[in-house]
Amino acid sequence: MPFLDHNEYETKRGFNYKFVGLVLGLLSLFQVIFLLICLGVSLHYHDAGFKALLATICLNIVVGLPLVLYGKGQNSYDTGRREGMVTVTLSWVLISFLGMMPYLLGGFIPNVSEAFFESMSGFSTTGASILTDIEALPRSILLWRSITQWIGGIGIIVFIVALVPFAGESASVVYDHETTGITHDRFVPRIGVMAKWIMFIYIILSILCVLLLWAGPFTLYEAVCHAATCISTGGFSIYNRSIAEVNSDYIIIVLTLFMLFGATSFTLIYFATVR
Repeated sequence: MPFLDHNEYETKRGFNYKFVGLVLGLLSLFQVIFLLICLGVSLHYHDAGFKALLATICLNIVVGLPLVLYGKGQNSYDTGRREGMVTVTLSWVLISFLGMMPYLLGGFIPNVSEAFFESMSGFSTTGASILTDIEALPRSILLWRSITQWIGGIGIIVFIVALVPFAGESASVVYDHETTGITHDRFVPRIGVMAKWIMFIYIILSILCVLLLWAGPFTLYEAVCHAATCISTGGFSIYNRSIAEVNSDYIIIVLTLFMLFGATSFTLIYFATVR
């Protein structure tokens, strides 16, 4: 059998559709966790976001469950760079599409292109917004808007790699195409461990930010919403005037500190602290 270099092998082998389907399905179901949190907030405040959030949860399950079932047995096929690039690209499109549904179905952003823009801006932590009156949205929808930035801040694929036991190469494929910054080839066999540590650092910083904001003039709801967009360096706020609404030097100092943490590579923080 003639020797094939990596590029020739990538060309000749088949495409692992099951792997792509599995990751997309898991991401769809993964969003349900955060949508349920927003649904609980809607019930607590009795706001107008309940029906839209419930419909979005059902849609995520309808989309995600078949894809997960289809992706069973993906380890029986090879996974390479093509699958990694396609998976990451489609992942961003899919979660942004599903993420816009609370805006669209609730009529809070009735235009499809604008709702998709708001969702993509959140998940990509861009921070741009089409909203002119942010405070007009229900609290549960504003929480979802903040959560999209929190999810995007760590990277959607990192969550999946950390929470799902992908095997060796499959994990490294999606991880390498999602993350930026420091990489180490010798760490590839334990890429899932590294992703878990990065996620752990991200969650701890988020919790600390919430607690410090809550200790100031913010309520718990305000602290959670602003901490989620601060640590992700996205910048969404639940107020039209952003943090100028509270006029607090303490809040500005805390948010500035955690924005600096959020702007630092979590891979770098991992190697500086854990390793």
